Amino acid sequence: MLSQRRLAVEWLLLLIASVLLAVFAAQGDFTRRLDFSLLDFASSLVDQEPAQDIAIVAIDERSLAAVGEWPWRRATHARLIDNLRKAGAKLVLYDVLLVEPGDPQDDAALAEAMSRHGNVVLPFGFVPTLNRAEGIAPEYPLPAFAAAAAALGHVDMTPDADGVLRRFALNVTIDGQAFPHFVVAGLGRSDTGATMTGIAPGDPWPIVPFKPGNAYPTIPAFAVIDGTVPQALLQGRTVLVGATAQGMGDTHSVPSGDIGLMSGVEAQTNLLDSLRSDGLIRELPLIWAIALAAAALLIQFLGFWKLPARAGLLLTIALISGIATLAITLVPLAQIWLAPGAALLVVALAYPLWSWRRLTVVSGYLHREAEGLMAATGEPAVETGTAGGFDMVARQVNRLRQLVGEVSNALAFIRSAVEASPDATLVLDEHDCVTLANQAALQLFDATPELVGFSLTDLYISQNLAVDPDNAQVTLSDGRVFLIATAQLTGKLARKQGNRIVAFRDITELRRRQRENDELIAFLSHDMRSPQVAIIALTEALGAANADLAVRIRRQAQLTLGLADGFMQLARVREKGASFISHDLSLLLHEAIDQAYPLAARKRITLQRDITGDPVFADIDPGLIMRMAANLIGNAVKFTQKEGVVVVKLALLAADEAQISVADNGPGLPPERMDSPFARFGSRANAEEPSAGLGLAFVKHVVDAHHGEIVLQENPDGGTIFVIRLPLSQAGRRSAFAAQ
Repeated sequence: MLSQRRLAVEWLLLLIASVLLAVFAAQGDFTRRLDFSLLDFASSLVDQEPAQDIAIVAIDERSLAAVGEWPWRRATHARLIDNLRKAGAKLVLYDVLLVEPGDPQDDAALAEAMSRHGNVVLPFGFVPTLNRAEGIAPEYPLPAFAAAAAALGHVDMTPDADGVLRRFALNVTIDGQAFPHFVVAGLGRSDTGATMTGIAPGDPWPIVPFKPGNAYPTIPAFAVIDGTVPQALLQGRTVLVGATAQGMGDTHSVPSGDIGLMSGVEAQTNLLDSLRSDGLIRELPLIWAIALAAAALLIQFLGFWKLPARAGLLLTIALISGIATLAITLVPLAQIWLAPGAALLVVALAYPLWSWRRLTVVSGYLHREAEGLMAATGEPAVETGTAGGFDMVARQVNRLRQLVGEVSNALAFIRSAVEASPDATLVLDEHDCVTLANQAALQLFDATPELVGFSLTDLYISQNLAVDPDNAQVTLSDGRVFLIATAQLTGKLARKQGNRIVAFRDITELRRRQRENDELIAFLSHDMRSPQVAIIALTEALGAANADLAVRIRRQAQLTLGLADGFMQLARVREKGASFISHDLSLLLHEAIDQAYPLAARKRITLQRDITGDPVFADIDPGLIMRMAANLIGNAVKFTQKEGVVVVKLALLAADEAQISVADNGPGLPPERMDSPFARFGSRANAEEPSAGLGLAFVKHVVDAHHGEIVLQENPDGGTIFVIRLPLSQAGRRSAFAAQ
């Protein structure tokens, strides 16, 4: 009989180990993605109507087309603020950084317009502290603007670890000085009538339940500047002014329903509405998540002690469902977020751990009894005992002791099971001759009508099989591959009927899939692991004020994201190929150049366009071509030194072919990559710009999918030139990917 003391000790040790695992998981990143997914779903259940007295004045594409390219003259901003004042806007949160001087008269006009309104709030950002290796400092608007503004606030937006913006820093403290958020500063204006109720001293980073995009009235900025907006749309409202046009860089991933992009000004609007309506979600401290996990484990382990195995499984499922439901419902009902990931993890792991403990005991017992049974085959069944034990498993084990004697009656059933097995099965005697063969074996060795009496070697020769003894495989002439599994037979019946049993399992499809997955496995197990290990190592050494180390960590994270994104893009184009429609190549190139413009501007790199003014329509997959062009142009900007030049050209070579070229005067590819520039994982990373090494491989696959060709040339002025030729029509062509 099983020792009750041993079982009790194991029960207690597993419980303690599970609680310690919960503490470790809650403090680590193991369940962060799960917590984020549940939080996003729970946030989508928050039912709050958008405030009716908030409006957005958007600097959108139409406004840029009507007023002119960005940046606008300060006189234009002054006219916009004056018109907001005339329309009766109560409070203006002007989400535009005004840190660079402009025309003195225009600057004076803008400052006077803000003073006339009296309730204009301006933003500022943070920049690295001068003459210091670390630290940040606020970068305020120009003094004239700061003096004219009713309040100032920072607009720092830091996303969570998965790159999604969910929370805001309502106050940032630097060297003992507190800097309120832009929206908080605006709500602090006592003479506007707007107050904030959704902030508490212990919630410096509350979670915002984002509403779906375009939930708030949005007015194009050019209509306000022209004075054509009806006064009723602005009278008595709090107005947020900011950029929504593509290419201006102020967009963020937010959980508004699904994860999607949202402009910065709309994100600020959601924060404003939540602050005023007490709609912010407060995350409970870490100790609450640990307490939840410990309570769930205690209930689960008490169930393990008292309940049957099946009831223990149902209890585990109920606990997992209850924990997830509790965490999700607390958000819409109480505006509280209790991260359930650690509790879900340990409860899910506790059941297989406990089952393993019980199965280990049962396995040991069955092993001993099986040995006694095989020694006694053909003899009367062993004497049964009395069922009993510590728990249900122990009672089942003792019950099995009574049933073991009946196993000898199942030998005939085993024989029929061998016959019905889908695997080709042979029973061999001590001379390796067949004594029993099932129907699948007859079909496999169809060159020999009667298998009984033949040796296994004779069957291999007659069937013309290629035997690989090292890998225990045989290969047929038609290419099928079978795995050989052999087991020795022991006991009295083994001496009469056979010495060993040999089974042949068809693994042809498995080998094919294994070959296809080898590359994927190698990639995931090596290249994805290295950045993660670096991130963990750097995180362990991170100090509270070590901004330099934080930058290094972000680079490693960016590299990992680049690897994942590049790999998925590459897999997509390899598996699905291209979906062709007629589309303008020149438009795609302009968009790709616009995407690279912010980085080029930061590095003072000149982006030159030599693109025909007429549309160039071709049969292409716009999404793939767009990503391909963005990849090449982005790489050129990324790896070109500051104040360099990147030239993008589009030309028609003939009536049926277009040529795209991207040239830079950077350092060029390393010599070791010139022989195979489009190989995967050929990283060209440097200290400033990490690279995943999949971009050029993706470009090559896209070009191949479009039946084009790509050539790498050395730039006489230094750097590289990528030249791509694409057919304008895909008529009569068949995708190479489809052929594969």
